[in-house]
Amino acid sequence: MARTAKFATRYSKKTEAELRYIMRDADEAARCAREMGNVANENKYRDQVNDAVTELHRRRNGTSVACGTGLVTCRQRGWI
Repeated sequence: MARTAKFATRYSKKTEAELRYIMRDADEAARCAREMGNVANENKYRDQVNDAVTELHRRRNGTSVACGTGLVTCRQRGWI
């Protein structure tokens, strides 16, 4: 429950441009972390991408992202 409140506060106040920037920046950071072999940081940045995508989806559809909507789908849609 605490994570939900923290997530809502942190991402709900961001503009769409800010969320898209977070997605691109965190995706790039995750790739770099993977190249360096730092799995913990890669996962942290992937979580940030997911949180930003979830907020964009919530705004557009009024719901949470369904299972199966992942990074590949986001790239296909041009979000990152």
